[in-house]
Amino acid sequence: MTSNWIEVTRDLGEVKKKSVIPVIFTGTEDMKKVINVTASCGCTTPIYDSEKKILSVSFKTGAIPFHLRKQGFYLANKKLTVNYEDGTLEELFIKAKVVN
Repeated sequence: MTSNWIEVTRDLGEVKKKSVIPVIFTGTEDMKKVINVTASCGCTTPIYDSEKKILSVSFKTGAIPFHLRKQGFYLANKKLTVNYEDGTLEELFIKAKVVN
């Protein structure tokens, strides 16, 4: 299956804890009509612009969990599920290493 997005995974590299990072996914010219987009958790807020075929995501990093404080980072892997008019689904991903 070909993707409706230019990139399906965005790797942000190292980002600071307790930050808000904007992430953009750009749709292809012939992409299917998007019905809605859902995020895997509340730290990712997606907004889809159907005219521009752009999915803007606000990704909020959290504090480093207690059990990982000694190592000083955690790996964030977030999933966005795109629902299309024809009933198909596609997953997009945001990855980051969240540091102090």
